[in-house]
Amino acid sequence: MAKKALIVLIIGLLLVVAMSPGEKPSQRYPLLSTSPENNGPGGTSLFVSDLIRSYHNVVLGGVKDLSSQDGGRILYIVLGPDKPFNKTEANIIAEEVKTGKLNLLIADESGNVSVLLNSLGVGGIGEIIFNGSRAHQGEGWGYVVGLNCGSEHYYTTKAARLDTVPGGEVLCSYEDGSPAAVLYRVGKGVVLVVGDSSIFANFLYGGYLTGFPPTRTLAQQLVDNVTQNISVIIVDNTHYTILSSKKTNILKRLTDELAATVADIPGIVEDRSPIIILAVLLLATVPWPILFLYPGETPRTRSDPLEDAEEYLLSVLASRLGIEGEDIDPRELLESVGDE
Repeated sequence: MAKKALIVLIIGLLLVVAMSPGEKPSQRYPLLSTSPENNGPGGTSLFVSDLIRSYHNVVLGGVKDLSSQDGGRILYIVLGPDKPFNKTEANIIAEEVKTGKLNLLIADESGNVSVLLNSLGVGGIGEIIFNGSRAHQGEGWGYVVGLNCGSEHYYTTKAARLDTVPGGEVLCSYEDGSPAAVLYRVGKGVVLVVGDSSIFANFLYGGYLTGFPPTRTLAQQLVDNVTQNISVIIVDNTHYTILSSKKTNILKRLTDELAATVADIPGIVEDRSPIIILAVLLLATVPWPILFLYPGETPRTRSDPLEDAEEYLLSVLASRLGIEGEDIDPRELLESVGDE
């Protein structure tokens, strides 16, 4: 009954979107891009929404926007950028940090912030952690790593060890004891480096995976370390891959409609029925409207769209967890990780 109701809801929203007046072309991002504007499982839109509710003066921008902020200290947040920072950007940020105008939070495992970290003199991003013993035991969790922050324990995916330098305060460590989050004082500013952006990503931050504790509280606690005397927060949105399309205005409007509607359904977050959450996540991020609006581009479908949605999203998560190509059912893994 719940499946039928959700299908009716989704089809109704699709029809509303299809008949709504057009808007100007917007932007979309790869499913796992950690862009603050990406509503998909890999995006950081949930984190940014909470940030706005907590600190109010939060904007999206880039290095060029630092000079337009008059008075007060700025917190600049960089989360798993798709594109590297260049030397000019790195030098500008480093100078602003040293003079005390800027605090900095960087969460990244890709190495796209290497130039920036070098300019700040705070070490760098090391290698991605691979738990060989866990993988060899047939569990398929080679890239899933435990994370300890104080007395709390979390899981991260495809995280990187940090190459630290003297003077840093380790706030979080991976299960092997290597540093995961390190706080530095650079000149008059504060820099927090985290070796994993998935802590802030929707699929972990929102607690959508069974067996994985939500990282919402952890992310907020990390931010608290760099918000002292802050007057404005800038979340970088300029170092991400954009997939431009005239059709994306429809997808964005569908996402907004779904998000608003789902938020009004009593108990949906508390119950977290896997099939419903997976379907809602997928339908908010992939081109299901094409089924109705662009039949010439219709992807292969099966009899049950909810099963198709679940399988697609699980395949995306399998890629993030590092188990793609293995003879493993992600459903079983999502139920077993919490039993370790």
